[in-house]
Amino acid sequence: IDPNRPGDRTELAKPNRAIGSLFELGSIFKPLTLAAAMEAGVLRPSDTFDVSAPIKIGAAMVRDPHKLENPKSATPGDILAFSSNIGVVEIARRLGSDKQKAFLGQVGLLERPSYDGPQAAAPLTPSEWDELTSATVSYGHGLAVSPLAFAMTYAPFANGGNSLSPVFLEPIDPARIEKRAVMSASTARAVTGMMRQTVLIGTGMNAEAPGYEVAGKTGTARKASAGGYDDYRHTAVFGGLAPASNPRLAAVVVIDE
Repeated sequence: IDPNRPGDRTELAKPNRAIGSLFELGSIFKPLTLAAAMEAGVLRPSDTFDVSAPIKIGAAMVRDPHKLENPKSATPGDILAFSSNIGVVEIARRLGSDKQKAFLGQVGLLERPSYDGPQAAAPLTPSEWDELTSATVSYGHGLAVSPLAFAMTYAPFANGGNSLSPVFLEPIDPARIEKRAVMSASTARAVTGMMRQTVLIGTGMNAEAPGYEVAGKTGTARKASAGGYDDYRHTAVFGGLAPASNPRLAAVVVIDE
């Protein structure tokens, strides 16, 4: 991921037109919500949440798609591993919409990505950032981004909190890589550890590959259609890092329907 780090090299595929596609990517946003809250000082890995009951926000009801073993005392790691919408909304409430929006802007999800190479489309952002928007964005709905732009938000988990610009041509010239801090190294390590647990015991167990030490997050997003979201059309997503103890690859895989 970082060509300046000894032994780090990345083979990059040739870009294609899919680079410009925009998706609501679902629950792979959840690690960003946790990281934002930790950076704001309102969340610790040892905190616990009661996620046993749905949350009502206006006319909307937030429910969990997966059952947690201890729903009355779920840690942030549990919330991530078992993809608790209720838990991540509670964390987003602690964070507040202004700080949530600021963090997503800091990691590059609210503007058109800027880098050398084929350009991705600008994101589709909410017109209003109210309580319901903050809740749905916390688990990856209501904000449509390109898979490449999102993949680059996972790079800081692997680089001590530093975001890197993508490079499309080999050989990689380290001088062309822009690096900027978007979170602390401790937050990056903590959330990566939670994503590793997601693969070991949570919703991402199918991503475990012997010898690769995958850390990541699953996502399922219903697709928008006239009048709301379609119950039968989905985007399935996995975003992650490997190997978790010394990451050299960040990737997002999207299956469109």
